[in-house]
This record gives sequence, structure tokens and C-alpha cells, in this order.
Amino acid sequence: MSVGNLMDLTPNIIDPSLNGKIFWFYGEPGTRKTSVAAKFPGSLIIATENGYKFINGVIAQRVSSWNEVKQVYRQLKQQEVMDKFKTIVFDRADSLYEYCKQYICSIKNISDLGDLAYSAGYTAARREFNSIIKGIESLGYGMVFITHDKVDMEKQTKQDLENNAAKVLRGYADFTFLLKKEIVDGAETVIAYSQKDESDTKTRARYFAANFEFTYENLCKELKSAIDKQIQMEGIEVKVQNKKVEEQRTFDEVRESVIK
Repeated sequence: MSVGNLMDLTPNIIDPSLNGKIFWFYGEPGTRKTSVAAKFPGSLIIATENGYKFINGVIAQRVSSWNEVKQVYRQLKQQEVMDKFKTIVFDRADSLYEYCKQYICSIKNISDLGDLAYSAGYTAARREFNSIIKGIESLGYGMVFITHDKVDMEKQTKQDLENNAAKVLRGYADFTFLLKKEIVDGAETVIAYSQKDESDTKTRARYFAANFEFTYENLCKELKSAIDKQIQMEGIEVKVQNKKVEEQRTFDEVRESVIK
């Protein structure tokens, strides 16, 4: 990517849709993480487990090593792939990070990342993992990270916390939701928390609901509501970022244009 003329830059305008945004869903099994993520625009699931098999119409690529993840990344750079997919879902992102750690151990010829002095193994794994995630982000894809419940992360050692997938994902996510099964009006449902004390939650939309029933429709509604309130409170401008489709002309049309 090259740098353009700075004088041509225009102010950013908030896009109220899900396009291009990065979400992190975590919670116990059965909290709708994969089924909601599968409904995102143009979703492609990079899967380490078979949960997607019970979701009709989903498109998924199963991977079992970091080399396979790198193969997927190379294809994501292709224009025809970029035209087809808009959101990359990592299910599960923590498992993919384990693949990355195994890959580093293999190329460094070590059995554990801690075998290298001065945390060099952990640094190499984070850099490798970052290179793929950052690369996908720079291509313009939206992303959804799915991991298992990590509510009790504070019980882990400091070294574990600094060197697991959470440290990397936390920096990328625009929204981090803790998902919990709860009883509401006598029926079990799933509640998403975006602002919960003593939990790793996050939202870049300052007026986003602190909690809501977790469905794809409600997620879209709550994001729109947060942006609408921001418009009302701050007078900002918004727009939906639609990709410009270039006009295609036949050879004869181009030839005639050149002659004229």
C-alpha cells in the first residue's frame, strides 16, 4: 500500500453497518457465537472444530495447522476472493494461536516457546500471529474472533496472560462481548455484555448498550442505535461504505473510444 497525497485526505465518516469492523465473542459453549458470526456479511469461517456443520448455508474452511492458515491468507489476497467474502470468522482464535506457537517451535527446533532466552519464542509467536491478522485487516475484511470462556483469566500466571491469544486479540477488537446463558422471563437465552466490570469487554461505540439479548438482528439494531445516538448527541455524519464497482467495457467499446 502506497501513501497518497496528504492534501487529498478527507475526514472519516462513521459506517453504521457491521462492514469492516472487528468483533471478539467469548463465552461457554452453546452461546450462539458461531451461528451469529455466520450471519455477518459475506462470512467465511476459518474453523478449527466442527460446530459450523450444524449451521445451514455456512461457508467454512477447516484448518489444522498454521501452514494451512498461511495458505488461506495467500488466497484472501486474490481479488476474486475479496469480491466474494467480506468477513473472516476465526473459530476458534485461541486454537489458531496454539497452531502458531507449534509452528514457531517447529521452525526454531524447540519443544516449547520458553526454551528460548529472553522470551524470544513468545515474541516470535506473537509477531507471526500478528502478521496474519494485521494482513487480513489491511485487506479491508471485517473479522470475528471466537474463543472459549475466559472470565477467570485473572487466575492464570502473568506469563500466560502476556503470551496467550488474548493479548493479541484485545488490541484488534472494536467490540469484545462476554456471552452468558441466563434465564429471562422463565426461558433460557444468551445475553451479550459489552461493558461488564471485572470482565474483558470493550466497545468503541460510546453509546452502545451495556448488555442485550445476543442475536444477529439485535447486534445490528444495537449498533445502529448507538450510532444514531452519537449523531444526535454529537452531530456527526455517517454513511454505509459500499465498494465501488468498476465499469467493465468490451474490447470493441474501448477500441471505438480510442478512435474517437
